[in-house]
Parts: sequence; structure tokens; C-alpha cells
Amino acid sequence: MDELSPFLAHERADVRAQAAEAVAAYSSTDDGVAALVAAADALLPGLVSLLGRAEAEAAGHAAAALVNICSSADGSAAAVGAGVFEAAVAQLDSGSAEVRERCTMLLANLTNPSLVDATHLLRGGSLDSLLAAIFTASATERPSEGRVSEAPATLEH
Repeated sequence: MDELSPFLAHERADVRAQAAEAVAAYSSTDDGVAALVAAADALLPGLVSLLGRAEAEAAGHAAAALVNICSSADGSAAAVGAGVFEAAVAQLDSGSAEVRERCTMLLANLTNPSLVDATHLLRGGSLDSLLAAIFTASATERPSEGRVSEAPATLEH
């Protein structure tokens, strides 16, 4: 998996998108998630960087991969240390609708008490940025009320 990390930061947008798609596809199984978590130090910075890019395809694949990686306790812990929470919050009011939706799923995983100790978010001030994003969103952009699942969100790719 370490071999993919340079391609996530490649100069060509199509190469970045294909690398992110490969990571997202690999993240669709438990074994794949375990392998990605093992390579988190190499992969997470590239995935986080792609979330903030204007390239919807690459950002969508990166967000899907991060949702799946963060469906495990080890993946969530690694992601928090890599700034994934802050990157996901930043995308709530920008980016494509697909990226916003996946970042919402990502934030659900990162704040799920069965996956991660969320008290670190309080100490770092990360919840302030999340609350600001939630309360400044227009009423038309807010998701409709519905059943909330306590199970981690995952995406099949």
C-alpha cells in the first residue's frame, strides 16, 4: 500500500484520481481496511490532501476510502492524528454534494464512541469548527431527520 502514496500527490489529476479510486476499492473489505490502517502514516496525508482539492472525482474517492478506513477503531485513531476530522469539517460547506455526504459519514465514524474516544476532539477545539459548520449551513442543505444508526458507516466501492 505504501507504493500508492506517491500517486495520491502526483502532478496529474487523473493519476491522483486513479490512485484514490484504488485505495477506495481496497478499503471495501475488512482485510483491505486492515492493510490500509497498517500503511496509514504513508496514505492518510495524501487522502487528506485530496479532500481539499477542487477535483471532485479524486476527492470523492478519497472520502470513500477514509469513511471505510474510519469504520475501524484503529483506523479512526490513526485518522484523527492525521487531521482527517478537520479536513472533513472543512468540506461540509464546500466541494461536491458527494464529498459533503461522504464527509458527513466520515464525521459520524470519527465521533462514534464505539470506535474512538471523542474527548480528544473537545481538547483540540475540533468540535467548535464542526458546530460552526452545522449552524451556518442553510436549512436546505441540512439532511432530513431520520433514523440514526450506531453502526459505523461504510461504503462499498
